[in-house]
Amino acid sequence: MTTTAPLTTISQRERQSFLSGTMLLIWLIALAKLVFHIYFNNRYGYFRDEFDYIACGDHLGWGYVDQPRLFRF
Repeated sequence: MTTTAPLTTISQRERQSFLSGTMLLIWLIALAKLVFHIYFNNRYGYFRDEFDYIACGDHLGWGYVDQPRLFRF
């Protein structure tokens, strides 16, 4: 009579290695960095280039030097 050990499938092995100690630490650092960026992101206002793009979008025309037309005749 032969005995067989329970086989672990590939998905179970991947799940175990995905949540191993080192990978869990990397995920926690990435999550902490994301929360940090989300928390401090509201302190920045518009930069001067963004005002230029907003103004150019309100007054579309063919003669802008910094944003030329997409094709040539």
